[in-house]
Amino acid sequence: MSKAILFDFDGVLTNDLIFVGFRKKNPKLWNFLQKEIFVHNKKHTLFKEYMRGEFNYKYFLECLSAQTKVPYQELEEEFFSSIYSIKVDNLILDFISKLKKKFKVALISDNIDIFSQIVVKNNRLDELFPVIINSFDYGFLKTDQNGELLDIAIRAIRHNDYKHSLMIDDCKTVVKIFKKKGGRAFLFNQSQNLKRFFSRYRFFNC
Repeated sequence: MSKAILFDFDGVLTNDLIFVGFRKKNPKLWNFLQKEIFVHNKKHTLFKEYMRGEFNYKYFLECLSAQTKVPYQELEEEFFSSIYSIKVDNLILDFISKLKKKFKVALISDNIDIFSQIVVKNNRLDELFPVIINSFDYGFLKTDQNGELLDIAIRAIRHNDYKHSLMIDDCKTVVKIFKKKGGRAFLFNQSQNLKRFFSRYRFFNC
Protein backbone atom coordinates (compact mmCIF):
# COMPACT_ATOMS: atom_id res chain seq x y z
CA MET A 1 0.00 0.00 0.00
CA SER A 2 1.26 3.48 -0.84
CA LYS A 3 2.04 5.79 2.04
CA ALA A 4 0.39 9.14 2.67
CA ILE A 5 1.69 12.41 4.06
CA LEU A 6 -0.62 15.03 5.57
CA PHE A 7 0.84 18.51 5.95
CA ASP A 8 -0.25 21.30 8.24
CA PHE A 9 0.15 24.80 6.78
CA ASP A 10 0.95 27.44 9.42
CA GLY A 11 4.12 26.61 11.27
CA VAL A 12 5.10 23.90 8.79
CA LEU A 13 4.92 25.18 5.21
CA THR A 14 5.11 28.83 6.22
CA ASN A 15 5.90 31.00 9.20
CA ASP A 16 4.33 34.15 7.74
CA LEU A 17 1.75 35.74 10.02
CA ILE A 18 -1.50 37.68 9.67
CA PHE A 19 -1.25 41.38 10.60
CA VAL A 20 2.54 41.11 10.75
CA GLY A 21 2.91 44.74 9.62
CA PHE A 22 1.57 45.86 13.00
CA ARG A 23 4.64 44.39 14.69
CA LYS A 24 6.53 47.55 13.73
CA LYS A 25 3.73 50.01 12.98
CA ASN A 26 1.71 49.35 16.12
CA PRO A 27 3.56 47.12 18.64
CA LYS A 28 0.85 47.56 21.26
CA LEU A 29 -1.80 46.25 18.90
CA TRP A 30 0.49 43.46 17.73
CA ASN A 31 1.01 42.28 21.31
CA PHE A 32 -2.73 42.41 21.94
CA LEU A 33 -3.39 40.26 18.88
CA GLN A 34 -0.87 37.64 20.01
CA LYS A 35 -2.07 37.52 23.61
CA GLU A 36 -5.81 38.06 23.23
CA ILE A 37 -6.81 36.97 19.72
CA PHE A 38 -4.52 34.31 18.30
CA VAL A 39 -3.90 32.46 21.54
CA HIS A 40 -5.96 29.26 21.75
CA ASN A 41 -7.71 28.68 25.06
CA LYS A 42 -11.20 28.60 26.54
CA LYS A 43 -11.12 32.33 27.35
CA HIS A 44 -10.12 33.57 23.90
CA THR A 45 -12.40 31.99 21.29
CA LEU A 46 -12.92 34.63 18.57
CA PHE A 47 -10.31 33.33 16.14
CA LYS A 48 -11.26 29.70 16.75
CA GLU A 49 -14.85 30.55 15.93
CA TYR A 50 -13.64 32.25 12.76
CA MET A 51 -11.63 29.16 11.75
CA ARG A 52 -14.73 27.04 12.36
CA GLY A 53 -16.52 29.09 9.72
CA GLU A 54 -19.00 30.67 12.12
CA PHE A 55 -18.55 34.02 10.36
CA ASN A 56 -16.54 35.58 7.55
CA TYR A 57 -13.56 37.93 7.58
CA LYS A 58 -15.71 41.06 7.61
CA TYR A 59 -17.42 40.12 10.86
CA PHE A 60 -14.07 39.09 12.35
CA LEU A 61 -12.57 42.50 11.53
CA GLU A 62 -15.66 44.27 12.88
CA CYS A 63 -15.26 42.44 16.19
CA LEU A 64 -11.57 43.23 16.23
CA SER A 65 -12.22 46.89 15.53
CA ALA A 66 -14.74 47.04 18.38
CA GLN A 67 -12.26 45.44 20.79
CA THR A 68 -9.20 47.48 19.81
CA LYS A 69 -10.82 50.79 18.75
CA VAL A 70 -8.70 50.59 15.60
CA PRO A 71 -10.68 51.72 12.52
CA TYR A 72 -12.07 48.86 10.44
CA GLN A 73 -10.43 50.16 7.25
CA GLU A 74 -6.98 50.18 8.86
CA LEU A 75 -7.42 46.61 10.06
CA GLU A 76 -8.72 45.48 6.68
CA GLU A 77 -5.81 47.05 4.79
CA GLU A 78 -3.20 45.38 7.00
CA PHE A 79 -5.15 42.12 7.04
CA PHE A 80 -5.11 41.79 3.25
CA SER A 81 -1.58 43.14 2.93
CA SER A 82 -0.35 40.37 5.23
CA ILE A 83 -2.52 37.73 3.54
CA TYR A 84 -1.06 38.52 0.12
CA SER A 85 2.44 38.36 1.65
CA ILE A 86 2.05 34.80 2.90
CA LYS A 87 4.44 32.64 0.91
CA VAL A 88 5.71 29.09 0.86
CA ASP A 89 9.38 28.67 -0.01
CA ASN A 90 9.76 27.42 -3.59
CA LEU A 91 12.32 24.86 -2.41
CA ILE A 92 9.67 23.34 -0.14
CA LEU A 93 7.11 23.33 -2.94
CA ASP A 94 9.56 21.66 -5.29
CA PHE A 95 10.44 19.06 -2.70
CA ILE A 96 6.81 18.17 -2.02
CA SER A 97 6.30 17.90 -5.76
CA LYS A 98 9.01 15.23 -5.83
CA LEU A 99 7.44 13.44 -2.86
CA LYS A 100 4.19 13.17 -4.83
CA LYS A 101 5.88 10.68 -7.14
CA LYS A 102 6.06 8.18 -4.27
CA PHE A 103 3.41 9.26 -1.75
CA LYS A 104 -0.14 10.51 -1.55
CA VAL A 105 -0.17 14.04 -0.14
CA ALA A 106 -2.78 16.28 1.41
CA LEU A 107 -2.88 19.69 3.06
CA ILE A 108 -5.03 20.02 6.18
CA SER A 109 -5.22 23.32 8.04
CA ASP A 110 -7.19 25.07 10.75
CA ASN A 111 -7.70 28.21 8.73
CA ILE A 112 -10.01 30.96 7.47
CA ASP A 113 -12.06 31.85 4.40
CA ILE A 114 -9.31 34.02 2.91
CA PHE A 115 -6.87 31.11 3.04
CA SER A 116 -8.86 29.21 0.44
CA GLN A 117 -9.68 32.31 -1.59
CA ILE A 118 -6.24 33.93 -1.74
CA VAL A 119 -3.35 32.04 -0.08
CA VAL A 120 -4.03 28.73 -1.84
CA LYS A 121 -4.25 30.40 -5.25
CA ASN A 122 -1.26 32.72 -4.75
CA ASN A 123 0.99 29.82 -3.80
CA ARG A 124 -0.52 27.41 -6.35
CA LEU A 125 -1.20 24.98 -3.54
CA ASP A 126 -4.22 23.63 -5.41
CA GLU A 127 -1.84 22.48 -8.15
CA LEU A 128 0.46 20.76 -5.66
CA PHE A 129 -2.05 19.14 -3.31
CA PRO A 130 -4.89 17.04 -4.76
CA VAL A 131 -6.64 17.36 -1.40
CA ILE A 132 -6.83 20.58 0.65
CA ILE A 133 -8.90 20.52 3.82
CA ASN A 134 -9.68 23.87 5.46
CA SER A 135 -11.48 23.81 8.82
CA PHE A 136 -13.48 26.89 7.78
CA ASP A 137 -15.28 24.83 5.13
CA TYR A 138 -16.23 22.02 7.52
CA GLY A 139 -17.21 23.85 10.70
CA PHE A 140 -14.72 22.27 13.07
CA LEU A 141 -10.99 22.20 13.82
CA LYS A 142 -8.53 19.31 13.65
CA THR A 143 -8.80 18.85 17.40
CA ASP A 144 -12.62 18.94 17.46
CA GLN A 145 -14.85 15.86 17.45
CA ASN A 146 -12.01 13.48 18.16
CA GLY A 147 -10.13 14.53 15.05
CA GLU A 148 -12.96 14.08 12.54
CA LEU A 149 -11.23 16.51 10.17
CA LEU A 150 -8.27 14.11 10.04
CA ASP A 151 -10.64 11.28 9.11
CA ILE A 152 -12.07 13.43 6.33
CA ALA A 153 -8.59 14.07 4.95
CA ILE A 154 -7.68 10.38 5.03
CA ARG A 155 -10.89 9.47 3.20
CA ALA A 156 -10.45 12.31 0.70
CA ILE A 157 -7.11 10.95 -0.52
CA ARG A 158 -8.71 7.48 -0.66
CA HIS A 159 -6.17 6.09 1.75
CA ASN A 160 -8.34 4.79 4.61
CA ASP A 161 -5.31 3.60 6.51
CA TYR A 162 -3.73 5.53 9.35
CA LYS A 163 -1.02 2.91 9.79
CA HIS A 164 0.70 3.97 6.59
CA SER A 165 0.11 7.70 7.07
CA LEU A 166 2.20 10.48 8.55
CA MET A 167 0.92 13.82 9.89
CA ILE A 168 3.35 16.72 10.10
CA ASP A 169 1.98 19.40 12.39
CA ASP A 170 3.15 21.99 14.90
CA CYS A 171 0.30 21.26 17.34
CA LYS A 172 0.92 18.71 20.11
CA THR A 173 -2.79 17.86 20.39
CA VAL A 174 -3.11 17.10 16.67
CA VAL A 175 -0.03 14.89 16.81
CA LYS A 176 -1.46 13.03 19.82
CA ILE A 177 -4.85 12.46 18.15
CA PHE A 178 -3.30 11.25 14.91
CA LYS A 179 -1.11 8.75 16.74
CA LYS A 180 -4.09 7.54 18.76
CA LYS A 181 -5.87 6.78 15.50
CA GLY A 182 -2.98 4.53 14.52
CA GLY A 183 -0.97 6.87 12.35
CA ARG A 184 2.49 8.28 12.68
CA ALA A 185 2.85 11.95 13.49
CA PHE A 186 5.71 14.35 13.89
CA LEU A 187 5.67 17.53 15.95
CA PHE A 188 7.32 20.09 13.72
CA ASN A 189 8.82 23.33 15.00
CA GLN A 190 9.90 26.50 13.25
CA SER A 191 13.63 25.85 13.72
CA GLN A 192 13.52 22.67 11.63
CA ASN A 193 14.21 22.40 7.95
CA LEU A 194 11.50 20.38 6.21
CA LYS A 195 13.78 18.78 3.65
CA ARG A 196 16.38 17.84 6.27
CA PHE A 197 13.61 16.30 8.37
CA PHE A 198 12.48 14.10 5.48
CA SER A 199 16.00 12.91 4.77
CA ARG A 200 16.29 11.63 8.35
CA TYR A 201 12.82 10.14 8.76
CA ARG A 202 12.77 6.41 7.93
CA PHE A 203 9.10 6.50 6.97
CA PHE A 204 10.00 7.97 3.61
CA ASN A 205 13.32 6.57 2.43
CA CYS A 206 13.54 9.27 -0.18
